[in-house]
Amino acid sequence: MTQTEKISIFQKVIDTIEALSPEEQNMPIDLIQNRLKQQHRDEILKAVTESEKDCETGNVRRGTVSCRLDGGVRQVKTLITLETQSC
Repeated sequence: MTQTEKISIFQKVIDTIEALSPEEQNMPIDLIQNRLKQQHRDEILKAVTESEKDCETGNVRRGTVSCRLDGGVRQVKTLITLETQSC
């Protein structure tokens, strides 16, 4: 799908939502927010699971949190790994 096609589809979605009543316009917003929250929870759960596995297999390194933070879910995994080194 080209960028132009994506923009066209997105514009159709916006136009459709704008045609709804104000109360109905909140429904897709709530739905999308809930899905994004669930995706974030799933990413955190995956990071925790990986960290627990790393800890069980001894695949952890000692160090400061500041030298290991490099963004996103990796931050969560690093923090959890550092916190669980005593497992």
